[in-house]
Amino acid sequence: MVLDCGGGTVDITIHKLTCNPDERFLCEELLPSSGGCEWGSKFVDKYFEGFLLDLFGEEFFEVYKKNAMARLDILKHFELLKRKFNPGVDERSRLQLSYLGEELTAAKLGDFVREFNKKKEEETKNNGAPVC
Repeated sequence: MVLDCGGGTVDITIHKLTCNPDERFLCEELLPSSGGCEWGSKFVDKYFEGFLLDLFGEEFFEVYKKNAMARLDILKHFELLKRKFNPGVDERSRLQLSYLGEELTAAKLGDFVREFNKKKEEETKNNGAPVC
């Protein structure tokens, strides 16, 4: 089995090595390459931007998407945070959103966070799950 964890994707393929009577090794592909970005780092990016959509709401998320330079800087900063991730260690990280400049003021971000938390609290109550 070959597991290729590359720059944003994870690909898996399975080969069988066989040896025939004259001692030549042969390689037979049992499972062609599969996987892709739904298993790798790009998958995490997709869900991160889904979180931002949920946090910002559709209207401001469009502002985020249209500001290509800010979006790239935020995703680059998020990539650095992913690389520092240490499972099992209780550690806080800060995501820099100031790349959005004056479009995202501290007051507006505070409003987004309060609304997001309120919405999640209501979802938790409606689902009957314990509040953390």
